[in-house]
Amino acid sequence: MFSDYFKTALRNLWRERGSTFINLAGLTLGITSSLVLFLLIRHHLSYDRFHSKGSRTYRVVTDSDGNAGRNHTAGVPPVFAEAFKNDFPEAEEVTFISYRAGSLVTIPQSQGEVKKYEEEKGVAYAEPSFFNIFDRKLLIGTAEKGLDEPNEAIVSKRSALKYFGKEDPIGEMVKFDNQEYKITAVMEDFPSNTDFPFDLMLSSITIKKERDEKGWRDIWSDEQCYFTLKERVNIAEVENRMPAFYKKYNKGDNRSNQAFVIQPLGEIHYNDQYGNYSYNTISQQMLLALGVIAVFLVLTACINFINLTTAEAIKRSKEVGIRKSLGSSRAQLIGQFFGETALVTFLAVLVATGCTQLALTSLNPFLELHLALDFFADKALWLFLILITCTVAILSGLYPSFVVSGFKVTRALKNQIDHRNVSGFNLRRGLVVLQFFISQFFVFGTLVLNNQMDYFQNKELGFRKDAIITVPLPEREAPGKGDGSSKMRTLRDELLKLSGVKKASMSNTPPSSNSTSNTYFEMEGNTEEYRTQVKLIDGNYLDLYGLGLAAGTNVLDLDTAQGFIVNERLSSIVGFTNPADILGKKVVSLTQSHTE
Repeated sequence: MFSDYFKTALRNLWRERGSTFINLAGLTLGITSSLVLFLLIRHHLSYDRFHSKGSRTYRVVTDSDGNAGRNHTAGVPPVFAEAFKNDFPEAEEVTFISYRAGSLVTIPQSQGEVKKYEEEKGVAYAEPSFFNIFDRKLLIGTAEKGLDEPNEAIVSKRSALKYFGKEDPIGEMVKFDNQEYKITAVMEDFPSNTDFPFDLMLSSITIKKERDEKGWRDIWSDEQCYFTLKERVNIAEVENRMPAFYKKYNKGDNRSNQAFVIQPLGEIHYNDQYGNYSYNTISQQMLLALGVIAVFLVLTACINFINLTTAEAIKRSKEVGIRKSLGSSRAQLIGQFFGETALVTFLAVLVATGCTQLALTSLNPFLELHLALDFFADKALWLFLILITCTVAILSGLYPSFVVSGFKVTRALKNQIDHRNVSGFNLRRGLVVLQFFISQFFVFGTLVLNNQMDYFQNKELGFRKDAIITVPLPEREAPGKGDGSSKMRTLRDELLKLSGVKKASMSNTPPSSNSTSNTYFEMEGNTEEYRTQVKLIDGNYLDLYGLGLAAGTNVLDLDTAQGFIVNERLSSIVGFTNPADILGKKVVSLTQSHTE
């Protein structure tokens, strides 16, 4: 019987191949979209879920009041971790990470020129306790001896092959920030679903004295503290004592209402207030929205299938009448028509997997991801495909099967059935309305998104941005060292000699950047504390970006700072309605923090 149903289904699908193609295309598009969104959502939900102590791991972040509300940074003072370890015995492990994004790593050579590598993922100063908190397997060497002494380094297998052309580089040297480090261990490559993308880790004890001298007032967003709570200890016990801990080490008036806040590891990837080392966050609301879109796409495809199948079923009324007159039961007819739907759905799923694989070849480079269809080891993928096949088949085939199998024999044989006297006419009209509603929702959403993107791209930002190329320099120049000459100024002057270069300027960041240096300051004669962003620029900066002056003169093109330029907003905040009135006033910088 099953083979007869199968043959009949194939004949009917081929006879109405136009409708079959439309149904197959609609289901394929919906399933492909939902499958891509499933892979994307699952990828983001898996970030750092593989750590065995992840449920007990937390990060300490810093909140404070600013000029425009509450400020948030993932950084803590360099001396925080040691004090926290001493004052909170509830912590099983504590580790401090100092990260350097966009770093230049050099490999000394016995002969010839040194090899240079710009590491976009950066370099991290870390402690051996890092490997007691996070699951990062060491392939060669041990964590206890890998970073316990100054000038030691642990390199990933990928970087070991890149730097030295071999998997065992123990004893080799790497140079970073004018210091050499000896490779003492090799770790596995970091996975794509982690916010700790470290390929090269240096012993933090190397820079501990230098960083500890900054004290409790210096906060850099890429210097972060993580800890693992002991088992059967409630995190609320630690949170309740944090205010007292802050007051113990931060003497004086806390005018900015600064506070240390504890954040679970599981929230780091989804909170853009603090960020993470991968500089990649996505809100859980966004993931929920993507999931709803996936459901709507599948639902729209199913509604389209139902309406088209029900409309086409009228052509088969005589077939139904003949089958019923020859003794076919309604259950058999339901099985036959439902089987046809299941066959189309199965074919749509097969085609959708191929389309998904094709889409990922373009989507992965665009999103900088490594999504893949792994049919051999990914049980969740198989579960999703089985679930989507059954769901789509039931949603798309159950109602048309009941409608078609319910035709009256006499009316069916006399061909007296049309779309109006088929049961469920009002339901089908409602489905059409729902389908158009969902489609229009997506259309209007796309239009709004396009308008927003157009706004972002064409909004006048107050500075020149066309025909300007920003070139990051991986090697920073320390002021006051060497023979007094400036390599950066020399580079700028050489660029100006090029025929295609009209203007050039050196600065730490352009006018609009996600990397900022923040500082608290006081104005001369005013004890009130303010917070602002600081940019280091040269004398060509204003001219290059077309920034005008409301009062005063440009900064001098010197190696040492002789003055500051402030904007009208800062002038207004500190109490000067006329920008000219702030000229000549002295600024006292209290502390500095950096956000990358």
